[in-house]
Amino acid sequence: MAYDGECLFGKHVDEMLQSIMEDTDTAKSLDSYTWIIPPELRNDVGMLCQFHLKPGNNFGNKSLTFHIISFSTQCAYWNESARAWFSDGCKVGPQTNISQIQCLCNHLSIFGSSFFILPAQLDLTKTAEYFSNISENPVIVILLACFYACYLLSLIWVRRMDRIDKSKTRVTVLPDNDPCALYRYLLTVCTGRHKGAGTTSKVFIQLTGSAGQSATHHLSDPKKVAFRSGNIDVFLLTTPFPLGELKSITLRHDASGSHKSWYVLQVTIQDLEQRQRWHFLCNTWLAEQPKGISLSMSFPAADKEELTSFRNIFMSKTKKGLQDENIWISIISHPTRSSFTRVQRVSCCMCLLLCTVVINLMFWELPQASYPVIISIGSFTLTWKDIMIGFESALMMFPVNILIIYIFRNTNPKPTKSDQKSGRNQKNTKLFWKQKGNINCKEPNCRPSQITSAVSLGIIIKSMEQLVQSLSKATRNHLPDLEKQLEASGDVTSLLQLVKRMLQNQREAEKIHKVSAPDKFSSEEELHDFFCGHFTYQKLRKISSDLQRLGPQEFPDQGQYERAVDQFKEFLQVLEKSVPPLQSRASSGSTPKRVPKKKPLPWWFIFVGWALLLSMSGVSTYFTMMYGFKYGKQSSIRWIISMALSLFQSIFILQPLKVVGFAIFFALVLKKVEEEEEPEIDAALKDLNDETREEADESIL
Repeated sequence: MAYDGECLFGKHVDEMLQSIMEDTDTAKSLDSYTWIIPPELRNDVGMLCQFHLKPGNNFGNKSLTFHIISFSTQCAYWNESARAWFSDGCKVGPQTNISQIQCLCNHLSIFGSSFFILPAQLDLTKTAEYFSNISENPVIVILLACFYACYLLSLIWVRRMDRIDKSKTRVTVLPDNDPCALYRYLLTVCTGRHKGAGTTSKVFIQLTGSAGQSATHHLSDPKKVAFRSGNIDVFLLTTPFPLGELKSITLRHDASGSHKSWYVLQVTIQDLEQRQRWHFLCNTWLAEQPKGISLSMSFPAADKEELTSFRNIFMSKTKKGLQDENIWISIISHPTRSSFTRVQRVSCCMCLLLCTVVINLMFWELPQASYPVIISIGSFTLTWKDIMIGFESALMMFPVNILIIYIFRNTNPKPTKSDQKSGRNQKNTKLFWKQKGNINCKEPNCRPSQITSAVSLGIIIKSMEQLVQSLSKATRNHLPDLEKQLEASGDVTSLLQLVKRMLQNQREAEKIHKVSAPDKFSSEEELHDFFCGHFTYQKLRKISSDLQRLGPQEFPDQGQYERAVDQFKEFLQVLEKSVPPLQSRASSGSTPKRVPKKKPLPWWFIFVGWALLLSMSGVSTYFTMMYGFKYGKQSSIRWIISMALSLFQSIFILQPLKVVGFAIFFALVLKKVEEEEEPEIDAALKDLNDETREEADESIL
């Protein structure tokens, strides 16, 4: 076969064209030629290279098929003094082909070479010509139209689900919390995803710690249905005093409603005052009992060995990987408290899909050639071409998409009007409690509505008995034969003496050590005295106020009434002097010990993320259509089938296997338990405080 070639860039330069080499290995069946275009020719933008091939006489009238492949390569040597690669003195030799490289150097050194697989070339000047052939090859246009139609329909669904998720992120203040109890625990209850795991029964919980027990609380939310399958419900539970190190919880339900059984997965309790956390790994059914008998089960707090067990780490890591880190599956199984919304996730998936499509087309049906085989197992072979295409595809697709996802995950929410007006709201809240004449304007938890309720001597005695019962749940307040003493105490003054004995039993009231702020306690005893003292003070002041409103009409005589009022006033004065102020808890919803972590990016970065996403999607759509029009209808159909199988394998097989593999690695090797992220909890608590302030403002107006 004869050959000729020339490169034109303003004038004829045959002398710069390198030699042409015939591949002796394939000469019998295939003639292979290599044209080497040196860098000095490629620097001219207007360069045009023309290569001419003419068959010899021995070919006769046979038809010939030509395959052309282009690749770039370079020879370089390692400069020891400069610690870098240089190419001076080295050039690519004429025996270079796709499978081997010949380097010609005029010096001895350590040298090497690199090559780059070029994607299929497009002539952008023929855009109008390509688009004029839509009627001949509508396959790519139909495919993209289906993609965008599915995306728009998905947006409608995920937007609705985002609103549902937002309603689930609220922290529910338990209705049966004592309004004067100030010590706060945050309860996160996880319901399993098994079939029929949710329940409509009434669920109750009791906490047991080293310093006492809480009252039994009904876990309910008047604004939403709790304990649905897969739900994560968060409740704010308050106690009169700290419970110390939590030892166990007791869960029970009354087997009422249409769905009586309940699969409780896990309960996490956080001490908001001391920022401690306990995990209770339940993983059990509270099954339906005959005749509606309620079922009660106790669960101990998990120790370090249980938390670092293979099962716990594997399950938690797999769940997080599928629900949050796998962007495709997380659209359906979305973590409720993630700031990375479903709308953003489905948009990122659309961008990733379009980028995958165009990159797949760029390297589709490249001319075949012999490449060095790295791995060969049966029919499976891995060549340098496969590695380079994978590397180049990752460089083109992942950096921008990872940046978009990072922006969506780490952008702070836009400041709300409630944030800007928080100072005014706090002042209004304090004024509200003062105007209402509440127990203490610094204590917003003691609702003023209780002051205007009907009062009788029986109600006052019942309130005193409840106070005694609440205090008796603390280990340090325990009195022997309390039940007998309660039966013997039939009037207000005797019940007040019981309260005095309880407080004197833990520490003399006059000796309670004063501290300036709730986050500077030197011991658990001081912490207990502080909250228990405030609780007792608020309750007794409320009862004293009710007693004065009642008057002497229900007492046997005037003197007994006056003695009761005097004893209450005297004891309240002692408590008021000994118990430190609460540092205006109405104006702050979080403990002064901890400032919530802020995400690294300002709120307006969300627009940068959307701009990048829309730009990438638009560019990918344009080049997808261009490549589709270039390849033709039949080739496009073959590509769609291949791409569909590849995407299905990647999304539903390879990525879940990757998540499981990482979970096994963490469980077996690292054995590290990742703490749950708290910014969403902090935001939910902040929203809860904003709602409280708004209610107070409305009452003032």
